Amino acid sequence: MPAQQPALFPFRKGTKSCTECRRRKIRCVRIPEDSPTCRQCVERSTSCLAQVSKSHTRQAQRLSSRSRITQLESQVSQLTKTINDIHVKLGGESLLHLEQQIDQTPISEGSDDESTNSEGLIAEESSGFRSLFHNDFLSSDTGQQHEQILDRRTKAMASLCDRVRPAIQRLIPSKEETAEMLVVSFDWLQMLASLLPQPSAADSHQDLLARYDDMCRPDVDVVDLASWLLTLAITAQQIPQESRDMNPQSLGPRRRLHFSRAVSDAIETLVLSNDRLVSNIPGLGLGLHYVRLLMGRGDLHGAWLKLRHFIALGELMALPKAMQSARHKATNELLDEDTARRAQVWDLMCTIDRLVGLFLNLPPYTRSFSNMTSLLPVMVDGAVQTSVYLNRLMDIAGKIHSLDDPSGLLESKPSPHTATLEVAHKARALVSETPESWWIINTDDDLKPDHVVHFVHHCTVMKAYLPNVLRQETSQDCRYSRLACIDACESVAQMYQFIRRKLPAGFFSLNVLDLQAFTAVILLLLFSHSSPLSEGHDLQINKSDLEAVVSEVLLLMEDKSKKVSNSDFARRGAHTIRSLRHLLQQDESAGSSTNEMTVNVPLVGKIRIRRNAQTYLDLTAQSQDSSIRVPKVAHWSPEVQVTPMSQLNAGTSVQNSAMITPMVPDLQWDQFLWSVEDSGESVLDDVIFSNGFGEAAMWLNMF
Repeated sequence: MPAQQPALFPFRKGTKSCTECRRRKIRCVRIPEDSPTCRQCVERSTSCLAQVSKSHTRQAQRLSSRSRITQLESQVSQLTKTINDIHVKLGGESLLHLEQQIDQTPISEGSDDESTNSEGLIAEESSGFRSLFHNDFLSSDTGQQHEQILDRRTKAMASLCDRVRPAIQRLIPSKEETAEMLVVSFDWLQMLASLLPQPSAADSHQDLLARYDDMCRPDVDVVDLASWLLTLAITAQQIPQESRDMNPQSLGPRRRLHFSRAVSDAIETLVLSNDRLVSNIPGLGLGLHYVRLLMGRGDLHGAWLKLRHFIALGELMALPKAMQSARHKATNELLDEDTARRAQVWDLMCTIDRLVGLFLNLPPYTRSFSNMTSLLPVMVDGAVQTSVYLNRLMDIAGKIHSLDDPSGLLESKPSPHTATLEVAHKARALVSETPESWWIINTDDDLKPDHVVHFVHHCTVMKAYLPNVLRQETSQDCRYSRLACIDACESVAQMYQFIRRKLPAGFFSLNVLDLQAFTAVILLLLFSHSSPLSEGHDLQINKSDLEAVVSEVLLLMEDKSKKVSNSDFARRGAHTIRSLRHLLQQDESAGSSTNEMTVNVPLVGKIRIRRNAQTYLDLTAQSQDSSIRVPKVAHWSPEVQVTPMSQLNAGTSVQNSAMITPMVPDLQWDQFLWSVEDSGESVLDDVIFSNGFGEAAMWLNMF
């Protein structure tokens, strides 16, 4: 007969306190001593339970180490899957890199008493448990670690592309609409390929249309698709509005603009926001196209910041090192294809950065880098290489903003005039490498890359002399700078007329061209109606020729603004030019003895112009105390103004002369006094830079 089994929980021997008294840590008093209940429990009306002892012996059925490891792996896998599901629902990327299926069956049929080496091997082969200890930071196998990282990145990128591709492909218009969008009189892709060649980019509209079927494939590359759509969106804005009259069924400008906006918003959100997608040669090309689109819309602030962002990505991709390697190998050995492509992209980004900085009067970030094309000749087989000329010209233009660089040592920096002459000398030396016939313009010719390079060259010379001219000093050197700046401004205005007539409405760089011409014309107006009084020396300025150029640009701006609804900058710029010319040309005998106008030249500053009656100027008194006194005027009536304020709301204003602070000390003028107000404000406060060329925002608070 088997022995009787002992109780699982016997009473603790040698204990007198009940469970309640032990919990309360009070003395347990029993009267009498063998009483079943203590006095404290009787007083509290609680059950008096004796203490029992729990067995601490080893459980009969203990889980094996293999089962415990499997259970732990299962719990880790479930937690990982739960966190991943929550992250995906919130719109993030999948974080699930562990194996989702855990083998719950024993690997071997051995007992728990088998060698521990077998269980250790099983634990090593379990990915879920291994991920807790063998991670990227603890692993010593760098080769395997690198392969795992690349594999995870590849899978994550493929998953991202699978989600982005359908969203972008929904924006592809029909093939008929695509063909209609690409029917334009000016193929800007061919122009771009000649001036700024870009690897793996379409070089014509025919090439763009030929790739339509490839863009509809389910496995098309996302970056190639985004670049194709963005190129189409830029082209869609360039179709002249007159095409509606020719074909009533054609796409209207509203639909084209809506398509362009939808494409740019989707690409910015889905593609450009992920640096992994654009950290490659095609991705940087896509980014440069996006900068062009922003420039065309007038979003100068966004274009400038995006361009800086892509330049930073290029630095992270070691493109400057590829440029250095290419420059070193160009003289003694052949370049491999990958290094050549990377160097070409960095060369392109440097040129675009300097070109945008030239047009926006902002210092380019890449001005300290040398272009690879500086080693290439401008003339090849008797023909001018426009891309080489433009790159070398932008290398010179980058030095313009170094003139006022506060980071340089004062002892090592030349004077502003010397630095300006050095930039101008390099520009003239570049011109000397080209034949004179290359600069002759025939108005009947079609627009060529040469003409665009001519315009950029004259803008570079104008911007180089502009700081010296705005200082308005009376030295012989500054008088020379004044004449050279006048010549450059006149050339800019003439080339602007030729190019502006050739470009179709909606071209992405029209507003930027209008801005350069507006600056040049304002300066020509001031130069043609004022000259500094120096010691018997007068500048030889052909006033009639300058006024003729101003009139031609003014009429062109007004004509273009009437034909195209989105040419608001040209319209308001023309109105500002006309108002300023009216002030400068009015007769003194008309009853107004002195007037002042403030013209806000975007990205240059506020130019204050005062028109004084020459018969009332006391030059002797003014010369004795020019640093603190304003030129004397007489018979000023606050009610008398040049033009009603309602007609001068386009960037100009007329004010009472009593409200004006002294301007340009140590200078005397015969009839007009003008100066540029240096307020030291942030560029973000500039209306054009912050708000663009829109009608509602462009001229807001400009005076």
